[in-house]
Amino acid sequence: MVEESLTLANTPTHGKLKKKKKGKRTFSDETVPGCPAEETADKVKKDLLIEVYIRNLLALVNSKTNIKLSDLYDKLGSYLRALETLGVTTSNYAAMLYPVVESCLPVEILKAWDRHRLNREVKEDSILTTEKVLENLMSFLRHEVEGEEHRVLAETAFGNGIKRKDTHKPVHKDEPTAATLIANSSAGENNCVFCDRSHPSQECRKISNMNYDDRKKQVMLKRCCLVCLKPGHMAKKCHSNVRCLICERRHYALLCPDLKKVIVLLPKRKVADEEAKSTEILLTNHSSEYEIYLKTIIVRLRHKGKEVCVRALMDDGSHRSYIEKSLVAELHLSPSGTQVLSQGLFGGGISPAAEHGRFSVTVESLDRKYSTSVALLGQPKICSSFTKNT
Repeated sequence: MVEESLTLANTPTHGKLKKKKKGKRTFSDETVPGCPAEETADKVKKDLLIEVYIRNLLALVNSKTNIKLSDLYDKLGSYLRALETLGVTTSNYAAMLYPVVESCLPVEILKAWDRHRLNREVKEDSILTTEKVLENLMSFLRHEVEGEEHRVLAETAFGNGIKRKDTHKPVHKDEPTAATLIANSSAGENNCVFCDRSHPSQECRKISNMNYDDRKKQVMLKRCCLVCLKPGHMAKKCHSNVRCLICERRHYALLCPDLKKVIVLLPKRKVADEEAKSTEILLTNHSSEYEIYLKTIIVRLRHKGKEVCVRALMDDGSHRSYIEKSLVAELHLSPSGTQVLSQGLFGGGISPAAEHGRFSVTVESLDRKYSTSVALLGQPKICSSFTKNT
């Protein structure tokens, strides 16, 4: 008993009790272990930690695209283990934890997990299904991380730590847009070699005042190809299928060396042709094996109460529809705009550019059963006069 009293007297608690016996009754601020107040504080800290880890899981949902798969797996595993030590076990809270963990996965991993789950689906007790699915999901992520590490190891060169270059890179194609179309069309235009305007060099009218030597000198001065008249390459490396109409060699007719001979012989042929020339008018009643007959049709033109019956000439080779200016004045047509055209002729010739007015008029059949509105270009004269062929 004496030894026990001495031992008790030396303890700190015994000394405090002795002090409290003297004087008035006091209350200590220190909590005694095992009291209800300390249990309440521990519970509050525990709930706070659970809330912190749950928020960390939710934060992974927003940052799943900016984190590596291995780091994501490590964080998910650490958060789930921490929650399990706090009492939030997968057996009791799997129904809540599984959707959160699944939402943290990237789209590619989520698709792979769906295929994996459907291929290995086994009928189990409904109470344990969610818990097993969460365990299978974490096991699947572990295998994916290990597979990714093996893939990186296989792609790394042996011994030097330099990754091999991917020779099969996917080709990225931009979506076509209107801005891209305009930029490409403007970039692809080549100005004329002879006058620097935006038209093909072989169609330039300025070359009529230049001889063969001046044309060739101008092309070489602009460092253009003598075959296709485009810059960027020489004639030896040109792949254009250009053929001369005079000598059938690889160049345009304007750069043909035989063009001088043709020009010298042209006046002699012209005199011979004029001597043997006879006056021929198209669509006349004079039959000839060299005449070409075009179809005609009588229609009614109508505009703001004015009507006139005319004969329309049907030319299948024409790309535009025209109206004589005398009919424009008779119907009092007002131009809706103008258009500058240079017409291509047979044999490669090009007529001088001329301005044509654009008019809108209603064309009707004679029985008024059909009518349509057409856009016509003004022309001083369409053809010579002709008689009706019966």
